[in-house]
Amino acid sequence: MSFNFNDDVECGEVKEHVEFYRAQVCSLSLPFMRPTTNIMGQLIAFANGHASEAQLARYWGIKNEWLCNIEWRGFKTALRRMKHDKKGNMCKLVHKQLPTMSILKRNGMGMTKKCPLCLTEDEDWSHVFKCKSNVARVERVIQLSLLKRGLLKKNTNPVLMRRILVTITQCVNNYKITVPVSNNGDLQVINEAINDQCNLNMENMFAGVVSHKFGDIQAQYYKTLQLNKQRYNKYEWNATFIKLLLTFGTAIWKHRCEYLHNESMLSNEKQVRALAWKMRTNLCENQWKLRLEDTHLIRRPKDFFLKSAIRNLNGWLERVLLSMKLLEDHDLATRQDIRKWILMPTSETWIFQ
Repeated sequence: MSFNFNDDVECGEVKEHVEFYRAQVCSLSLPFMRPTTNIMGQLIAFANGHASEAQLARYWGIKNEWLCNIEWRGFKTALRRMKHDKKGNMCKLVHKQLPTMSILKRNGMGMTKKCPLCLTEDEDWSHVFKCKSNVARVERVIQLSLLKRGLLKKNTNPVLMRRILVTITQCVNNYKITVPVSNNGDLQVINEAINDQCNLNMENMFAGVVSHKFGDIQAQYYKTLQLNKQRYNKYEWNATFIKLLLTFGTAIWKHRCEYLHNESMLSNEKQVRALAWKMRTNLCENQWKLRLEDTHLIRRPKDFFLKSAIRNLNGWLERVLLSMKLLEDHDLATRQDIRKWILMPTSETWIFQ
C-alpha cells in the first residue's frame, strides 16, 4: 500500500474526529428512515388491494390512459415475494425516492448535485442506471447477465428475450431506442410491446412497470411448447420478470452505495494515518508530553504508520492519548497552589519553611 503523508493535516484528538465522522453519517441516514416506513406501507396496502393504482402511478409520471397497459397482477405478486431485507431499497426504488445527490441537495444535506462516480452530470433517479463511469458500466454488464440467466430459467421466448436485453442496453447507455421494421407477425407483436413500454417510459422498467403485452407473447410461446401450465404460465413469468427487474435496480443502487462507502472508509483511513504520523513527529520533539515508561511508543518505524492494520494504529493512538492524559492528571495532582500556602494559618506555615 503506497501512501504519502500530508503535512497540511491538522493534528487533533482522534476520538473527537471519529465521533464527528459518526455524527455526520448518522445525520445522513436518519431523515430517510421515516419516509421508508410510509412508502413501504403504501406498497403493502397496494399489494393487499387497499390502495388504488393511480396513487402509485403518480410517482412514475404515467398518463391515466396508459395505466390499463401495466401488468398489475405480476407487480403485486413480485412485491409479495420480495425478501424482507431488500424491501427497504426496493420501496425507495419503486417510488423514485432513492437518496441521490439531487435529493440530498434539495433537502439541504449535500453541497452539490454532481454524481460522485462520473462527476460530470447531476445524479437523479434515472442517472443511477445511466451513469457513464466505468464502475457503473461494469456492474450493469454483470446485472444484465444475471437478468438473462433468470429469463432462461423460465424458458423465455428467445426472440423476446433478445429484444428485451437489447432495449435495456440501449436505455442504460443513453442510446436511442430503435424498433426494427419487420413483416413477420411474431416480430410485429414484439415491436408493439416495445412501443407500449416506451409509452410507459423505459426507465420505469427498473421500478417494476412493465407492459402486459410481454406476458401475452410469452403465453403464446408456452402454448407452442406444451409445458406444465402450473409452473410455466403467463402469471408466473410476469412475476419473475418484474422481480428480476426490481432486483436489477436495487443491485445497481446497492453497488453504488458500497463503492462510495469503501472510498469514504479509505479516505478516513488516510486521515487517521496522517494524524498518527503528525502526532508521532510532535512527540519526538516534545518527549516530556509522555510518561517515561511510554516513550517507547514514539520509536515505532515509519512502516508501522504506512502499512500496519488500522486497528493496530488505533490502538497506538489510544495508548498515546492515555499516557498524555495520565501525565497531565499527575502534574495537576502534585502541583502546589500558592493560594493555599498564603491562606494557611501562621502556626502551620513553618511546615513549608
